[in-house]
Amino acid sequence: MTTTRTRTHRAADLLRALGAAVVLVLFVVGAPIALIGLAPVHLPDAVPTLGELGDALTSPDDGSLLFATLAVIGWVAWAAFTLSVVIEVVAGMRRMTAPSIPLLGTAQRAASGLLTTAALLVTLTSTTAGASPAAAASFTVASAQRADDDAPMTSRTQQAMTPRVTPDLVQANDPAMTDHATTPPAAPQRTPSVTVQRGDTLWDLAERHLGSGTRFAEIRDLNLGRPQVDGRALQDADWIYPGWTLLLPADATGTPAPDAPTTPEPSSTTVIVQPGDSLWSIAGQHLGDGGRFTELAALNLGRTQPDGATMTDPNLIHAGWHIILPGASNEPSLTAPAPSAAPSPAPALVEDVAPSPSESLTEVTPQPGPEREAAVIPVPKTAEPRPSGVHAERNTNPASYFAGFTALAAAGVIGEITRRRHLQRRARRVGESIPLPEPGSPEASTERALRSAPTPVTIPHIQTALTNLGCRCYQAERDLPRMGALTLDEHTVTLHLLEDDAEPVAPFTTRGARTWSATTSDIAAEAPIEDSELCVPYPALVTLGHTEDATLILNLEAAGTLAIVGDHEQAEAVLRAMVVELATSDLSGQLCVEADERFTQLAEAFDFVRLHTTDDPGPARSRHTRQVADVIADSGIDDTLQARSDRLLEDTWLPVIYVEHEPRASAPATPWSATILITRAPVDGAWTLELDSRGTARLSPLGIKVQPQRLAPEQLEVMRSLLLTSLPPSLDASHHQQPDATADIAAMAAVRQPDVVETDGDTEPTLHINVLGPIQITGLTNPRAPLSPRMQELLVYLALRGPASGPALDEVLWAGARVAPTTRNALIYRTRGRVGEDVLPRLEGESTFALGPGASTDWLQFQRRLTRALNGPDTERIDALSSALELVRDRPFLGIGGADYTWADHDIQQMISTIADAAHVLARLQLDAGRPRDALHTATLGLLVEPYSEQLQDDAINATEASAGAQAARHLRERFNEQLVRLDPELSA
Repeated sequence: MTTTRTRTHRAADLLRALGAAVVLVLFVVGAPIALIGLAPVHLPDAVPTLGELGDALTSPDDGSLLFATLAVIGWVAWAAFTLSVVIEVVAGMRRMTAPSIPLLGTAQRAASGLLTTAALLVTLTSTTAGASPAAAASFTVASAQRADDDAPMTSRTQQAMTPRVTPDLVQANDPAMTDHATTPPAAPQRTPSVTVQRGDTLWDLAERHLGSGTRFAEIRDLNLGRPQVDGRALQDADWIYPGWTLLLPADATGTPAPDAPTTPEPSSTTVIVQPGDSLWSIAGQHLGDGGRFTELAALNLGRTQPDGATMTDPNLIHAGWHIILPGASNEPSLTAPAPSAAPSPAPALVEDVAPSPSESLTEVTPQPGPEREAAVIPVPKTAEPRPSGVHAERNTNPASYFAGFTALAAAGVIGEITRRRHLQRRARRVGESIPLPEPGSPEASTERALRSAPTPVTIPHIQTALTNLGCRCYQAERDLPRMGALTLDEHTVTLHLLEDDAEPVAPFTTRGARTWSATTSDIAAEAPIEDSELCVPYPALVTLGHTEDATLILNLEAAGTLAIVGDHEQAEAVLRAMVVELATSDLSGQLCVEADERFTQLAEAFDFVRLHTTDDPGPARSRHTRQVADVIADSGIDDTLQARSDRLLEDTWLPVIYVEHEPRASAPATPWSATILITRAPVDGAWTLELDSRGTARLSPLGIKVQPQRLAPEQLEVMRSLLLTSLPPSLDASHHQQPDATADIAAMAAVRQPDVVETDGDTEPTLHINVLGPIQITGLTNPRAPLSPRMQELLVYLALRGPASGPALDEVLWAGARVAPTTRNALIYRTRGRVGEDVLPRLEGESTFALGPGASTDWLQFQRRLTRALNGPDTERIDALSSALELVRDRPFLGIGGADYTWADHDIQQMISTIADAAHVLARLQLDAGRPRDALHTATLGLLVEPYSEQLQDDAINATEASAGAQAARHLRERFNEQLVRLDPELSA
């Protein structure tokens, strides 16, 4: 029996498809007709001269020139869109990827979306498969699945016609275990499923496995909203992506027999979750590194557990759940074979990948146990983990969690770490380096996860938009809107107001009496308004977590008191995450958090004014509340929000946040009173975040259901260690006394590596890998065949880190995911074809991958020139240092994304420190030689790499004073001070 599509879906799809078809006709056919009729273009009889063109442009216009210009713009837009439609149609009919045309990206995406939707009109109105609108359905593939240079070297056509098929899992209840154990899984009954390959569409899968492409809707209805391993899910007539696992109707063909029993392979392991466990603790115990929790999440997201629940949040697991460890077969069963029967091997559905040494140490071979029947569930809602051979991509879903945080909160933590490292480098002396997490440590893994968090808009964008809103309200002589919360999704920022206000302020528009919204593009486009008296209208924003479709940001001032109640473990985890975010995020960057003693160890990683603890914050809270209330009452205004609206009582604008598990002071904090109370105890009249044992929460009185961000105790400890590592040093007066240039040269020479002294060989490099600025790779054998980002990262890694094994490349290029050797080998093969065998030689025997003599890097050249300068004669030192710095174009690795090249953090820090030291020494030597203009140029180049270096700023000021006078030097010092205020107000002089 097959699942039929509901009438609601069919009617809605039909309307959407009809609308898309109408829009296509209007644009492609109607637009030129309208242009010809409304704005005909009259060509002149003769080619106009330059003088005639100038006269036409400068003489008064009667409107004809304007209409002609608009007509030309209209024709160009029509041509771009129509060309995009033609390209997508041809690509769809030929079942191939549509080429990406420069400057037509927006038009191609629009055409692709309209064609994909319009194609449904054909399929929904067809009653037989004879019409075969498969070509139309394949528009999805042509537009969505772009060619990937890193794919295995197999025919894409063959991939599309022979998908990798895996049975879906239906799990039965298992008895609870008393401790962590690798348990023999039981063999379930199977429901057919298929793993999506590159080039597949729902229509193709229906044709292949159901006999008719028109049955694609049955596959769609089985999988709507079902979470996939990359965090996405099928949404109505949406695209499907390689690696997804889709359920098929029971009569599907081309799949293994439903009752075919399987047994786990010898490498498979399953852990039973115990009370208090988290993915982090399980990864630490069984994989040796808590930071590998992301691998557990990728393997287990979407799996139905014995209690019927499904893992949708890596931060929320329950006792009794079965967690599959890396190295387990992709399809472990939860029934053990009978004692009398020897285990039979599971069918090899995907190519096996040899486990890493770390996996071999943790894997335990399950022993046979008593046989048990598995419960049969007709339509399970599980999602299979990504097969080993599928190309692993980094998580780009902003609704995911990163080391326990939402993407926005993760960005706040990374912003604080970056700020601290600027301060560390500012205090660094020549020859010194700043501390960083050890590669492979839990701290390094956590930082990598945090840096991978994508946000639709940045925290500075949100701050600018809200600050501009405050300025516009003041200019319009109106009060600030009383915002209770803010939600952020991929396309929209929405303000949720507590009072009716149907007159929104730019860039927001109204969506209801209490709802203002703006697109994320409008938010990102907001430029700061110049206003010397501006204030931050909402200084106490904190991310709570994710709702069904957005990230929820709470205005703590509107709550006054927030009580986090319900399940003890879940509530404590939410409070930990909230305190860390409040102490790191720029959304609350100007505030002080005073907590009780439970956060004493965490407070060690922060400056006192940002986070500190006391035995009982209650008396300080009562005193602060009373003092501000007296000032507000004497002024005759309502509260601190009105004070900000009217720009009065500046000393009351910033609230103080108190965190008390069990408040001893009787009165809670009231909204907009300059005091905020966060507590674990129920409080009458407070806003309440109530959590159940599954970690789901409800925020009252707003009535919002949310999945909060959470930190387990071990995650908090790793976060504390990471923040401690980045803590800036305390400086005394002697720190500002600079040594002479001779001492600096000696300090630099002491840390030079001996291998960089080696001279170039006989082979002249043909490929140049430049990282001292934006990454550039020049000297390709065929410049018309550019390198893909992954090819580029492969070459940079081998250039900086030397020979590497296959597993090491997997860790770097695929973020630690297990990939098939064919995938890696295909990348090497294609890269070698781009750069030549003299750059990327073939392996011989069991050798590791390495670059040949045909490749060189600007970093290696810089080090060699610098070493010669430091060891050479004094008379040639200035020219030698100048020669080294000529290779520096900008900050090393400028422009890389958040999760890209995270393996290079230590390399980047070394480059920044070395370049800054060289620039400082050269500027000092040039000043001593009476060349202040050259010294200023050198210091400016150094500040381009490390803008907050105190030594380089002093060099620039001294060079400016020597070349342009004291007044110019004073202006430059003021500019540096303004820059430092953004890092730390205490540094400004």
